[in-house]
Amino acid sequence: MKTILAKLKSFCPLVLFIYGGLTGQMHSGEPLHTISPSHSLQAGSASLETNNQLNANKMSLDFQFVRETILDSQILHYFQENSRGTIIMCHSGGNNADFWITNIEAIAFVNDAVNASYSIVLLESLNRDTKLWDQTQPPEANQDIQRARLLLADLKQRGLLDEEKPIFALGDSKGGRFSSMLAFDANFDASAIYLTRGLQGVIDESTIPTIWCLAENDTRSDNTVAIAQMQSMQARNIETNLLILFASPVEPWRLARIPNIVGTQGVAIYQALKNGGFLDSNDFLLANPLESGWQSVIPQELIGLKDDIEIQLSICFSEHFFFRDFNDRVLTFFNKYAPISAIEDGPTLPSSFKLDQNYPNPFNPETKISFTLSRRSQVELQVFDIKGKVVATILNNELDAGQQEILFNGSALSSGIYFYRLKAGNRIITRKMSLLK
Repeated sequence: MKTILAKLKSFCPLVLFIYGGLTGQMHSGEPLHTISPSHSLQAGSASLETNNQLNANKMSLDFQFVRETILDSQILHYFQENSRGTIIMCHSGGNNADFWITNIEAIAFVNDAVNASYSIVLLESLNRDTKLWDQTQPPEANQDIQRARLLLADLKQRGLLDEEKPIFALGDSKGGRFSSMLAFDANFDASAIYLTRGLQGVIDESTIPTIWCLAENDTRSDNTVAIAQMQSMQARNIETNLLILFASPVEPWRLARIPNIVGTQGVAIYQALKNGGFLDSNDFLLANPLESGWQSVIPQELIGLKDDIEIQLSICFSEHFFFRDFNDRVLTFFNKYAPISAIEDGPTLPSSFKLDQNYPNPFNPETKISFTLSRRSQVELQVFDIKGKVVATILNNELDAGQQEILFNGSALSSGIYFYRLKAGNRIITRKMSLLK
C-alpha cells in the first residue's frame, strides 16, 4: 500500500481516494443471431428469461434480459427506449456473460446502470475452453475484437443499438484489459476498467476517456501499472479517473448485502468471525479471506452461503473481486459523455438509488435520513438494533422517484448502535447510525 500511495503523491489532485465499506463464420445473407436450442421458442424469436430463472437464490434484476446466440457465442442484452447510451460489458477471466446476472455485486451495477437509463449488452469471450478474452494485438489479429465488430454491426442493423447515442465499455479483471482494446478499436465514448490495467499497447495510443476501479490489497493485479497508465494518459490531456477501494471493517450491514441473509444472521456471522479471532479490535480482517480458513467458524446453517460470504469478506479486505461501491462514480463518469438531453422525450429522473448517511450522527433524539429513488417504488425504511431486531418502521408506502427526507425520532430507544435499512422493490441499502443520549 505504501508503494501505491507514494506513486500517487506525484499527482494526488488527479486521483479520487475512496474508503471502502460505505457506501461461427458469417456468410452473406445469413442471420447472425440464432436461438439457443435449450429454449422451446419459435424460430426467429429471442429468449426472455424471468428474474427467478436468471437469479435463482440471488439478488433479482429489475428487468428482463434477452438471451441470444450470435456468432456461435451467447449474448445477453437489454435495450430500453430513450436510453442515455449503451454499456458493453466484458466478464472476468474464467467466467461467461452470466457473471453479470449471478454475482450479487455485478447485479447491483447492472441494476444501477439500467435505472440510470443505460441499455446493457453482455458479451462473452469466444474461447469457451479457457473462458478467456483474446488479448492479441493489433485488433485486426484479435478474434474477439473481430467478432465484436460483427456483433455490434448486427445490433445496429436490427435497430437495437443506436449508433447516434454514446457507447461505453466496462470490463472486470481480464475482461477489463480486453474492454480497453474494444473501446479503442470501436472508438467508444468512454471506458471503465475494474481490478486490472489496460492493454499496454492500446493504452499508449488510446484517446478514450478511462476510469479505473482498483482494490488496495489486490493479489492478482499490479495496481502500480494501472496508476502509471492513468498518469501517462493524463499527460496527453485525456480525461481519466482512478478510484481505489481500501479495506473496511466487517460489519453486519455489509453482510446484509447477501440476499439470503435475514434477521440476525448477519450478526451471527460477524460474531463468529470476531470470536474466532479473524477480526482485529476495529473489526478489520486480520488475514486474506481467500487463505485464512474463516469457513471453519461460520454457523453450519449458513455454510451454504459461503461463496457469497466470501465475496463480501474479500471486498472488505479489498481483494480481487468486483464490487458495487463505485457504481455511482463510474456512472457519473459515463454521464459526462451521455448528457441527459440525449434522452428523447424522456423524463429527467435521478440516475441512481441511494441512501445517505443520517445527519446528525451521532444523534439525540432526532436525525434526518435522506434517500433517492430512481423510479416510483414501494418503499420500506426500518431501523434494526445490533441483534438484528426491528425496533422501528419509519416508512412503508409507495413513493415517487426523486429525493426524499425523513425525520426519525429515537427517543423511545436506548443509546447504542443501530442500522437503518431502505428497501425499494428488490433493492436494499443498509447504513449504520449511533444514538447517544
